[in-house]
Amino acid sequence: MPATDQRARGAEDSLLDAGYPGVDPGEPEDWEIVRVHCPSCDRPIALIGDEERLPQHAAVPRPFHPFSTTVCPGSGSATDDLTECDEAVGPDCPSVLLSLPSALDWRTQPFSHAK
Repeated sequence: MPATDQRARGAEDSLLDAGYPGVDPGEPEDWEIVRVHCPSCDRPIALIGDEERLPQHAAVPRPFHPFSTTVCPGSGSATDDLTECDEAVGPDCPSVLLSLPSALDWRTQPFSHAK
């Protein structure tokens, strides 16, 4: 019995072949990762490849209330005029650049049961 939900290759498939969302970006060792400062929250944000806009990231407007995170107003702004971070992160390994700082260990947060 032939499948009834077969469809012809269309424009949607050609977008996926061109490297748009949903396509495997390749090996992490091949990624070009750059850190820039967000113009709104002034925090370093990692950009992978040739991203044209800042990715969505959180901001904590009140430091004494860590559960009041909101989307940073700088999310989605253009990356053309942003400067790269001067600080050296360490080795150019994607796992180092994409990992959380050691101070953000979930076991040491106030809502954790571990001590």
